Amino acid sequence: MTTDNLLQIVMIIAVLFAPVIGVIAQSHLNRPKSVGGMGGWFIRFLLSPWYVSPFCILLELYLLRKELHNTAPMTRGSVLLIAEDVAGILFIVVTMILTTYTRSMREHTEILGKQAENDALLLTLIEAIQESVKFLSETIHSIGRQVEVQTQLSQTSLDKSMPRTLIRLRAALKVLFGD
Repeated sequence: MTTDNLLQIVMIIAVLFAPVIGVIAQSHLNRPKSVGGMGGWFIRFLLSPWYVSPFCILLELYLLRKELHNTAPMTRGSVLLIAEDVAGILFIVVTMILTTYTRSMREHTEILGKQAENDALLLTLIEAIQESVKFLSETIHSIGRQVEVQTQLSQTSLDKSMPRTLIRLRAALKVLFGD
């Protein structure tokens, strides 16, 4: 069997199974994620800077205290253990600060995203109100023109002694409700 034949067989298999794999992948993507369980709270517990980190700092402090109270003479190993304990405490404190900062930035980013969604909805609402006001203005102008025409017609046919406001009111009522 040559390489060309092998490639043809692989292509045939790929063409036959690609739709099936696509459907399976799509069903896995559309499947709802499981919420809760041990994974959710355990991961939150480990990522929180307020649970695990203080325990680790207390452990490092205990190990540092134990090494400093050791009655044996100082050796290179003792100095290395003391340096490791101090570096461990410093590392945990810096990690706590960075974790808190990262969490704060993530929450701030989520708030900004929600604010952007709210702004987009508000802009859509304002545009809808603007269109409604424009339509209402055009309607009022057209009614005003019709009232003006009716007023002019009524002015000529009615007694000149009738006040102009009553003539306009009568014309507006005719436009709105008909004769």
